Amino acid sequence: MNILFANYGDCTSNSLNHIGAFANQLTKLGHACIVAIPDHPESVEVLESPLFGVRLFETCLEQPAIFPDRRAADLIHVWTPRENVRKFAMAYLALDPNARLVVHLEDNENHLTSTFTNLSLKELVALSDSALAERIPDNLSHPLRAKHFLSLAHGVTHITERLREFIPPRANAHLLLPGLNTSQVASDDEAQAERASLDLQSDEKLIVYTGSTTFANLADVKCLTLAVKLLNEGGQSTRLVRTGHQPTEYQAILAEVGGDFVTDLGFISKNRLPRLLAAADVLVQPGAADSFNAYRLPSKLPEFLCAGRPTLMPAANIGALIRVGQEGLLLESPTPQEIVRKCQEVFSDAELARRLARGARTFAQMNFAIGINTDGLVKFYDDLQGHPSVFGEHPPTNHEVPVLVDNLDSELGQRVRGLTDHIAKLEEQLLAAQTEASRQSAAARYQTAKVQSQRHITENVRSELSALTGELTPLVAGLQQEVTDLRNLNEHNERQHTERVAALEGKLRHTINSGSWVFTAPFRAIRRKFFDPLTRKENQSPTDPESQAAEMEISIDPGLPHSLDEPADWAAVPTKGLIRGWVVSADNQEIVQMRILAGDQLIEVDLGISRPDVATLHPDNPFAASAGFAADYELSPGWEGETVFEALTADGQWRRFAARHTRVATGTLESLRHNYREWVQKYDTLSLANTINHRARIEAMMEIDRPLISIILPVFNSPEPWLIKAIESVRDQYYPNWELCIADDASTAPHVARILTDYRKRDDRIKVVTRSDNGHISAASNSALEIATGDFCGLLDHDDELAPHALAEVIYALEADANLAFIYSDEDKIDEAGYRSDPYFKPDWNPDLLLGQNYTCHFSVFRTSLLKEIKGFRIGLEGSQDWDLTLRATAKIEANQIHHIAKVLYHWRAIPGSTALVIDQKEDYPFVAAKKALEDHLAEQKVSGELIPVEGRHWRIKYPLPSDAPKVSIIIPTHNGFELLRTCLDSIRSLTGYPNYEIIVVDHQSDDPTCLKYFGELEAEGVRVIKFKGEFNFSAINNYAVRYASGSVLAFLNNDLEAIQSDWLDEMVAQAMRPPIGAVGAQLYFPNDTVQHAGVILGIGGLNGSPSVAGHAFKDAPRGSDGQRNRLRLVQNYSAVTAACLVIRREIFEEVGGFDEAKLAVAFNDIDFCLRVRAAGYRNLWTPFAELYHHESASRGIEDSPDKLERFAAEVATMRGRWAGVLDHDPAYNPNLTAEFEDFSLAVPPRP
Repeated sequence: MNILFANYGDCTSNSLNHIGAFANQLTKLGHACIVAIPDHPESVEVLESPLFGVRLFETCLEQPAIFPDRRAADLIHVWTPRENVRKFAMAYLALDPNARLVVHLEDNENHLTSTFTNLSLKELVALSDSALAERIPDNLSHPLRAKHFLSLAHGVTHITERLREFIPPRANAHLLLPGLNTSQVASDDEAQAERASLDLQSDEKLIVYTGSTTFANLADVKCLTLAVKLLNEGGQSTRLVRTGHQPTEYQAILAEVGGDFVTDLGFISKNRLPRLLAAADVLVQPGAADSFNAYRLPSKLPEFLCAGRPTLMPAANIGALIRVGQEGLLLESPTPQEIVRKCQEVFSDAELARRLARGARTFAQMNFAIGINTDGLVKFYDDLQGHPSVFGEHPPTNHEVPVLVDNLDSELGQRVRGLTDHIAKLEEQLLAAQTEASRQSAAARYQTAKVQSQRHITENVRSELSALTGELTPLVAGLQQEVTDLRNLNEHNERQHTERVAALEGKLRHTINSGSWVFTAPFRAIRRKFFDPLTRKENQSPTDPESQAAEMEISIDPGLPHSLDEPADWAAVPTKGLIRGWVVSADNQEIVQMRILAGDQLIEVDLGISRPDVATLHPDNPFAASAGFAADYELSPGWEGETVFEALTADGQWRRFAARHTRVATGTLESLRHNYREWVQKYDTLSLANTINHRARIEAMMEIDRPLISIILPVFNSPEPWLIKAIESVRDQYYPNWELCIADDASTAPHVARILTDYRKRDDRIKVVTRSDNGHISAASNSALEIATGDFCGLLDHDDELAPHALAEVIYALEADANLAFIYSDEDKIDEAGYRSDPYFKPDWNPDLLLGQNYTCHFSVFRTSLLKEIKGFRIGLEGSQDWDLTLRATAKIEANQIHHIAKVLYHWRAIPGSTALVIDQKEDYPFVAAKKALEDHLAEQKVSGELIPVEGRHWRIKYPLPSDAPKVSIIIPTHNGFELLRTCLDSIRSLTGYPNYEIIVVDHQSDDPTCLKYFGELEAEGVRVIKFKGEFNFSAINNYAVRYASGSVLAFLNNDLEAIQSDWLDEMVAQAMRPPIGAVGAQLYFPNDTVQHAGVILGIGGLNGSPSVAGHAFKDAPRGSDGQRNRLRLVQNYSAVTAACLVIRREIFEEVGGFDEAKLAVAFNDIDFCLRVRAAGYRNLWTPFAELYHHESASRGIEDSPDKLERFAAEVATMRGRWAGVLDHDPAYNPNLTAEFEDFSLAVPPRP
């Protein structure tokens, strides 16, 4: 692309800093760039080795085809709409009418013009054209012509968001922040050499101010000069170094300040600028947060921040975005005294100065990287292709025509002005009319949708009434006959009972009155006293423990592969439920019968249930396709024992293939925590009141808040009942403003076309496209996407169902935040009888979990423009096409545009042959597709990593270490605990394969002689041992140790850890070195191989009866468990990880200020630290691929004494006060999961 930049000034103007940076970078990307300037061609000498050409305006107009390929410009990007630039651009466009026009805004141009002329904008507009021409020089903007110029432009770039006020409403706009080479930073040695070249005194402070002095910034420069004078008069020797052009008339004004503390260097080379800025003690951008500074971003500010020096600035433009005290300090008033006060803060606090320097550098890297900002600019350029010429279809034939209006007499000028005002009013009226028309159109669509919805409801009601009417008469007659029969039967039974009682009473009287009964009375008394007790003892069962244990031994036959799908948790099964699974014989025998024994209770089993997923797993077994079984059971509350599974094979042998230790829930609440069906019935079944409330809320919405949602439904030979269920679930939505876009992928089953045709006729909101060839799910989904006209698209599979309130919940989310671009919900499975099971209650946005599994899955709703931007579904990714789509879509948007609805809005059809049942047993093609999707995603993000399969058909990305592995400082506090510490250090030193680390042991007042001797041995072996005195304060101990650490990476370890694999540190450091990652935690086990730590969840549990602060995910789960939906095997983001084993880059640790030793001495300091890391913009991460044993604080006491309990309560109060809102909603945890336990069971009741 040929790109012509046009600047209002010559090469010495500040704007050339921005233009030159972008022109150089664009040239590196293969574009041809030329910068046009109005005069002073010799000023090009200030540019250092530019990759672009510089030409005068007049040269460009004499020969427009000035680019190397002998063509004219494809695009003109003019810097500001000032008169000299506007005239040049319009003249050039007359010669090259097909070029795109982009105007850049960097100042409040009206303010500049008003300041220069001493007239308000209203006064200027009232002047005649000739009067305006006399007052406004060519290097300022004409208030009327500039506005018209912006309306002609194909696009407008702006340096601050505030400048949008001057951009026409329908114009294409792009925020263009300055671009810098953020890697070009001077070293400390270079900075010291620069200070030496300035002949500074040893105690003299240095303030650097770069850039030329103009009428616009003269007041600011004078304010800064006065501030430096006050600093010197107050006893702080300070030098102000200025660069750039200082006009003679302004030099005289600044000289009035007096003093010999200013050094003017004039123009300096670009190469010297980083060294000069790095030499400064503080960098100051003076000014007020007024109507001028609010709109602009001085070019020097990005350079100041990039230099990594403490920076002072007004609370305007970029100043409104920085974190005060972390990335810079704000000037609260535009006075010299305020600059003095803030400078003294920095001069007197070395830690503050270091923190501000680090923060400034980080801020610059995030906002001003030349590569990223240029990529955004190129995309903006590309989006402007294809627009018509600024002159429409008939460009002028003479290049002077566009500027003739500048020479018109005042009378005609007044007429033009009048027409301009009239056109502006007409445009406002047209915009209002279009808005009203759009509103009425939306209202009409909504009313039509309501009618369709009501028609659907009426059809269902009529159908049900008709069916009931036909069934009612015979039903009533049958009931009446049953009542008569029951009444007759009851009378007969009463007569028989009366007769039987009378006969028995007669027999009893006869026996008692007989002589034999009277004669044998003494013998009956002797039997009761002497013989009955002996009989009871003989009948008692043996109590020998060994015999009991022998009875409990259960032998399992390994030749029967199987799976027990339900119940999911045998430790707390409900009293009633369903047992479901499958079993086959490894020797291919038929399973002819099966039985389940729960203690002494025999449970009947149904065999022969279709399981195509098992047929895929065991393709050579002829009975695998029908290997499923199911059994309804009912057990006593509180029963505990073994549930045994036995199968009878065709050879006549009963073979025991599985056993589960079973405990039946004792109460309603415990049962609800583990029985999803009961939980659904109580908490997730919509009542009539719910329906009424949803419909009333939707009806009360404004039309603008009711966007059209397109449901994308690809179809191929869908089973008839499930296809109807899927369509009806959309028609049953409470929210009526939807369209169902169905793509029939050349189905061969005749019922598909019949059903789709019928529904298309019954409901105008249903659209169908029939493909001529079968292209599989990606192609079919794209066909459905092509006919979608909604603002958002939701994805639905052809045999699944949406909950009736699914779209309503999506609309509520959009009502709360209209900026959302991707919304996903929780999901579960539904069988042929309508029973729901296996819910996935998901975390909020968790980007690292998405790299291991497609956890967002269903129900997913995307902004339609986003789907079309990424060109929909990719062919060849079938089986994992949704995962690939989500990866590509989320890479294009910000985290705050992603929203999770913590409600089950989608039901997978869990029947034989359905994806819901076979998702983990599919053929390889989805697995292969997932690998390609992830590989392509990593390549697109320019991230290196090895993809490794994880059990459960998920993935791990193994990130490489840097070629020069950073040094890691392993910090281990201890108090005595010799055996624990020795085990810890021996395991680390013998197993750890990481090549570059040091160990620092922090001795907190140990007095055990064995331990003290061991410290000496460690020091002799190269381990550093430092002493810490005072009360136990975990935060202070670790902060103290960091001062002695020499590594750029910090690893905090408890002394009771034990390494059990060689690459634990490699994995943690590789994760920690990723730029977006903050704290990294490990997989820790108790010595009995159960989980001690797999990430920290906020707001669950609670210690010593305290309010809840946090607990550990999946605590006490057996090692090797999969956890909820395989999460125990996958890398993911958590809000916090335990500092028992925590790795983090040192720069982040220092940026957030380390651990809080003032208020969190013992408990929760790691959680608070992680939350501050997260608040600083980093993602905390837990990895299961760094495994260690943890003996859990074995060298520390428990919280039992009154003073410890008091301290603990204070720490809980600190956390609740500091992080209350965060603790009550952990984004890594779902409100439908329990807050009482750490096992991811169901919440009773769910939290809001």
